[in-house]
Amino acid sequence: MTTVAQTGTSAAPDRFRLLVITASVRDSQFGLVVAKWFTRRAGAHARFAVDTVDLVATPVPASLARDATVDAFATRVGVAEAVVVVTPEYNHGYPGAPKNALGARREWAAEPIAFVSYGGLAGGLRSVELLRLVVAELHMVSHPGDGQLPLLPPAVRRRRQPEGPGGGRRRPAARPTRLVADALRTARATVPYPA
Repeated sequence: MTTVAQTGTSAAPDRFRLLVITASVRDSQFGLVVAKWFTRRAGAHARFAVDTVDLVATPVPASLARDATVDAFATRVGVAEAVVVVTPEYNHGYPGAPKNALGARREWAAEPIAFVSYGGLAGGLRSVELLRLVVAELHMVSHPGDGQLPLLPPAVRRRRQPEGPGGGRRRPAARPTRLVADALRTARATVPYPA
């Protein structure tokens, strides 16, 4: 897997910089397990250089006030060429942390975005459908190439591996994200997105 440093440098021209965001900030941090599982699979594609953001370790202040943390986060978003959000479903909705992070800057515009979700019988699908409304308002480009991991049995959680019903059969969102990122990279280079 190719990884990139947590800086504002771009990936090599033949690779896309993929930003993987772990949305859950709860103490259990099972989201990190799912994010690592996805990152390993995305890293198997030679076209991706993967950067990861854990919203526990990289909190965005609720006030969205400009500070070093927000500016550093915005830089990483700005150089990313595709985004995948790993999110749980809480009470038929999404966590507050990714909603807050999505409102931090305008760098999200014209970014392709996909979701890997988990939790509940629907595998977090209701969380994703609500987040699609948010990212559409930010002029991001989402697509249906997401992956859902249904409610995981206790034994799976003890092993801390995101497998189980549907987990091994779902394709990750990396491949369709690459296709959209390719098209948008060309479009942004030809016609810069308006501020």
